[in-house]
Amino acid sequence: MKKSLLVLTSFLFALSVMGQVTFEKTYNIGISAISGFVASQDDGYLMAMITLRPDDHYLTFVKTDLNGDSLWIKDYYIGHVINETLTGVEDEEGNIYILPNSEVTDVMKFDEDANMIWGKKYTCRKRRLAVKDNILWVTGDQGTGNYLFKIDAGTGDSLWRSELFNEISYYSSSVATSVAVLENNDVIVTASQTNFQGLMLPSSFYRLPADSNEMVQFNLSTNELFVVSDTKALGNEIISVANVSPYPSGQSYSYFLRYTSDGTINNITKENLGYPTILIYKCIITNENQVVESGQIFTGPGTGNVILHCLSMDGDSLWTHLYGNRQTNPWDLILAGDNGFVLTGGMETVYDQYKPYLLKTDMMGLLTGLKKIGDNTDIVVYPNPAVDEVFFLTPGIQKGTITIFDSKGRICTELPIQGEQTSWPCTFFPKGLYLYRIEYGGEISTGKLVVD
Repeated sequence: MKKSLLVLTSFLFALSVMGQVTFEKTYNIGISAISGFVASQDDGYLMAMITLRPDDHYLTFVKTDLNGDSLWIKDYYIGHVINETLTGVEDEEGNIYILPNSEVTDVMKFDEDANMIWGKKYTCRKRRLAVKDNILWVTGDQGTGNYLFKIDAGTGDSLWRSELFNEISYYSSSVATSVAVLENNDVIVTASQTNFQGLMLPSSFYRLPADSNEMVQFNLSTNELFVVSDTKALGNEIISVANVSPYPSGQSYSYFLRYTSDGTINNITKENLGYPTILIYKCIITNENQVVESGQIFTGPGTGNVILHCLSMDGDSLWTHLYGNRQTNPWDLILAGDNGFVLTGGMETVYDQYKPYLLKTDMMGLLTGLKKIGDNTDIVVYPNPAVDEVFFLTPGIQKGTITIFDSKGRICTELPIQGEQTSWPCTFFPKGLYLYRIEYGGEISTGKLVVD
């Protein structure tokens, strides 16, 4: 009975992966626009961006359907902005909070249809935000150090502001790089100073205990030097992704950290994915209790890609996929309703001018919107079930790639097609259901096989 249930679950997983909608699209919005926030909704996706128009800057919302096609656009005049990127977060009721950092306002709340509920102007430039239990936690800086704001999410009224933390004496500025709220309502903030060249120095870690007005600095028990770029709560544990310090000075690796607010490290993984330079910006925790991080890799002058990388909670690399090119900047990453992944950002079209883009993958990080291989191509996979070896007969296909995934979506192996028959020795792989994906010249074929 248990074996039958496992097979059924794996079969349903395979069907769900193969049926997921994926796409990669850009949108013509104003002179230049970079989408810094995206929300997944039942009927599509909602992006927010700073848009440069001939008269000034606007906060623009773009609503798409589930295929990424634009349905409507809403604009809010916000005047001059410090830069053309923003940060946002969504609460459990679908309300959206945006940090546009403009001359008009720097904290705004909208409903799920992008109707403005309130907008507030405070004294600090806002960097990062998190929301829980109708409380909005926002970091702000004034060049000399950072503040943490506690804001009533319903009204936008400030309830409390911290004393200056991470104060600078020698270096020129300080930046809060992430904020997260734990299950016990402790607030975790990371911040980094910059040197005279503008490069970010090792992160400092702060905790605001629940029901307290005093921030406490804590240190991690490691000699590694890194700059945290994003943080998420895992119950009362903390998940962070980080880059080497200082960056971006030709770094070839990044960090995955799992730790507690007393400085205990449960896992630290120094990731070297084999690229000359890598910068990780965002991370999310999936429903399968895995971590997916997004960022950019640079392989040489003018070349590079957007990257999605999936890890286990133990820091084991599960899969990696690349998209686009160096001119595509990924600024937000979320989990879609079908457990796929959604990336948004800006694609540079001419120097310093961008189009917002939206990328939707399946739950294995794949863009499966390729042309289906025609019925006249007689692909045969045998034996199925297999014990020692699987053969892929691909008549008419002389060159391509066969990718094998396990039932959790992890890449097991990639096989180059170099003829009409390719073999996969499966003796040392666990018994169970596997998925295969055959890619050839912009075409694709997928299926399932069993190792017995």
